[in-house]
Amino acid sequence: MQKQAHPRTIPKWPVRAGIAIATITSLSCAPLTGTITRAEPKSTSADSVGIDSSRASQAPSGSSADTLKILQNENNNYILEIARKGRDSTVKDKAKVAKFISNRLKELEHINPIFFANTLGASELEEVVTMSVPTTEELNKFDEVQLLQVYLLLKALESPEFRARIGKELELDTKDTTCEHGGVLRLGEKGNVLLEMVPSASIGESPFPGMDLPPDMGYSYDVLQTYSRDLLFRFHFHALKPDQSFSSSLSGGDWIFGGAGGAVFSRIDGKKFNLDVGLSFVDAEGKIVKVNLDLGVYSY
Repeated sequence: MQKQAHPRTIPKWPVRAGIAIATITSLSCAPLTGTITRAEPKSTSADSVGIDSSRASQAPSGSSADTLKILQNENNNYILEIARKGRDSTVKDKAKVAKFISNRLKELEHINPIFFANTLGASELEEVVTMSVPTTEELNKFDEVQLLQVYLLLKALESPEFRARIGKELELDTKDTTCEHGGVLRLGEKGNVLLEMVPSASIGESPFPGMDLPPDMGYSYDVLQTYSRDLLFRFHFHALKPDQSFSSSLSGGDWIFGGAGGAVFSRIDGKKFNLDVGLSFVDAEGKIVKVNLDLGVYSY
């Protein structure tokens, strides 16, 4: 494992997730001057399997850490329930899941994630561990649900149709210079992974007026509004250019739930993309360790 310095951002409620490149948690589809209005939806469709909206739910009113923790626990229970009732015997054994992930990642091409420098001048930095080809011993530090999330996503990426959908959305994002695109990866009741695009949310006035940052460098949405109890990962795209391999890591705003992160799809030149996800575990001293896990490069 390799540790790299990563800018620290502390999101205010409602929590914003999915910021790329810039180390702030409140960019959206509008210039960073004056009042930022809600962007028009660009895509809300699911993948070719169709979206299972029966489990989607609005969070209870209020913006508390307790509310998010309740939702996280319900989400974890749902993932375990769906995994255990399927025909895939691997998902019922944590050791087998870890072994599959380790072996699969050894087969793939990887991009060493680069964390951007602290462009905002904030004084606090935190270390994020990076992994690309973890051993089974390293993977076993994560809890069962996190390993299942990675396993189910890796299995979904075996589908050419699933990869093609991601590639199509990445290309649309490159053409759209108003903001980054993103959304949620959900787990259907039959164990299928569903991709849903979620328009960037309104954030009101920028906390950094006059900052000279392109509006295309941000994606944001309200977790309490879009959170559902069948969530695998929140995600956003890095697709400013046809080749975004220079910025394939997660950003500060992607880390919520005390260390559990989202996912970042980065467009790679030649109809390819890279995928990084954020995981966390508690070390022997009781400290939460955040991990940027590179899930490899895929063609579409």
